[in-house]
Amino acid sequence: TILNLWLILLSNKKVYEEKVLILLRLSSFNTLLNQPIVKCFPFVVGPPVRLVNGLSNNPCSGRVEILLYGRWATVCDDSWDLADAQVVCRQLGCGRVLSAPHGATFGPGKGPIGLDNVNCNGQESELTQCGHRGLWTHDCGHQEDAGVVCEAASPVRLVNGLSNNPCSGRVEVFLQGQWATVCDDHWDLVDAQVVCRQVGCRRVLSAPHGARFGPGQGPIGLDDINCTGHESDLTQCGHRGLWTHDCGHQEDAGVVCEGIPDNQNNVELINLCRSVFAIPIIILVILYCWRKKSKSH
Repeated sequence: TILNLWLILLSNKKVYEEKVLILLRLSSFNTLLNQPIVKCFPFVVGPPVRLVNGLSNNPCSGRVEILLYGRWATVCDDSWDLADAQVVCRQLGCGRVLSAPHGATFGPGKGPIGLDNVNCNGQESELTQCGHRGLWTHDCGHQEDAGVVCEAASPVRLVNGLSNNPCSGRVEVFLQGQWATVCDDHWDLVDAQVVCRQVGCRRVLSAPHGARFGPGQGPIGLDDINCTGHESDLTQCGHRGLWTHDCGHQEDAGVVCEGIPDNQNNVELINLCRSVFAIPIIILVILYCWRKKSKSH
């Protein structure tokens, strides 16, 4: 994949941005680098999405705007539905969708309209992966700007964790204005992975039972958690119901996730970017010398 990319870059033919983006999006390239490609190529992955002019009590609501080629653009509400809105909610880490408002419910936007006739199946990780008429192609005005209302993800925190790993601790969820612990009945690695993802840590390492990080205080919010592993919020998983349990705090659940210190992240990122950008420079120098030598003969 990398070889094909550089061949396109070095050819005498005009380089189209779409071809480069397609190659960089290939999973094999991402896997090879083993880092989010957006860190070194911020123009490649997942055009940022934002919600504008939303409800005062819900930051996960508003007019949908997407950053395309350096410009914020609105989305037309033709064919806009809950499946499309769910993709936006997921992309922003806002849990499940509640509604997909039409007719500029959150006010008309300004500037370009970027997408129209969006058609998602609901499983996409970003809005531009969904079907649409093509960038900038539409028959709308801003009175048709699409919006979303998502269920803001319940905050989760890890308490009393390992001194050398901030991605560990007793799991506590903020429910209806108060922090609550989680019972360890049926608690497993799949459930813990959802927590790791929600708090911004890496893969799960263990799912300790028996108040491994000390017993909590106050209410117990969730019991018999049953996640599939793909949820963005622990409360999206199956459970007995809020505040319904048969546990004591001696059964508080915990997690240990893989976390990387910031300085190690920075070193890895610097080395990654250096290696990625060094390859085309070396190839360009070799190609230039070869062509110059060929012309001299």
